[in-house]
Amino acid sequence: MIRSLLIAALLVFGMSACGEKSAPPPPPPPAKAPEVTPAPPSPPAAPATKVTPVPPPPPAAPATKVTPVPPPPPATPPQAGLHYQLISPPQPTDSGKKVEVLEFFWYGCPHCAHLQPTLRTWLKKKPADVDFRRAPAVLGDSWIPLTWAYHTLDVMGLVEKLHDEVFAAIHEQRIRLSDQNVLFDWVAKQGVDRKQFIDTYNSFGVKSRGMRSIEMSRDYDISSTPTLVVDGRYMLAPSMFLKPDKNIDYERFSNVLDQVIAIARKERAGK
Repeated sequence: MIRSLLIAALLVFGMSACGEKSAPPPPPPPAKAPEVTPAPPSPPAAPATKVTPVPPPPPAAPATKVTPVPPPPPATPPQAGLHYQLISPPQPTDSGKKVEVLEFFWYGCPHCAHLQPTLRTWLKKKPADVDFRRAPAVLGDSWIPLTWAYHTLDVMGLVEKLHDEVFAAIHEQRIRLSDQNVLFDWVAKQGVDRKQFIDTYNSFGVKSRGMRSIEMSRDYDISSTPTLVVDGRYMLAPSMFLKPDKNIDYERFSNVLDQVIAIARKERAGK
């Protein structure tokens, strides 16, 4: 029995020792390759930006052809018989060394009223060597009351204040200022002392001026109003300057008035 135990021990020892003829141990299992996570696919490339070609600038516009404006033709010298009348015989003046311009007018004349704006403009640029005076005309008995009215305003120093208002009252407001009582009431409404106006209207001084107006209208041979007389020699009127539509060309009238004044000035210088 002891022998059987020894044999078994030897068998066990031989099986547990590492010798040449022992069966080699099984090889270790191959190393497992690391798991590689595939990279995500790259996003698709953005489409190329479409470049719109810039069109070339349009050709420069040709330079505007500027047609030079010809200068206005020189003013035609006024002609006697066409633009003015010669007064024969020439009348004396009261302007001394200055060229005299007289305006023959009547308050009751609508054409005289129409002339006033042009005349006011002309007076603002009147040459210094020109003496302008108003001369109320008398071409009939019915003209006398308003001629007396002007002289009364003149004596009282009220022409500058009320001259245009008289025209407006007669031609725009249709007030019959040729009636003395209506005239006296009207001036009182303008702030004028009624009694003083009546006394001046009936005074010898105003009557003398009125008689002088009658004489001047006759001596200058005034046939209509408004009429302007330059230096007692040259007579012209707005009605001599008509446009194609038959309306009065007041601008042309003013220009010719200046030209006639120049003629009178030259004539004075030649004396």
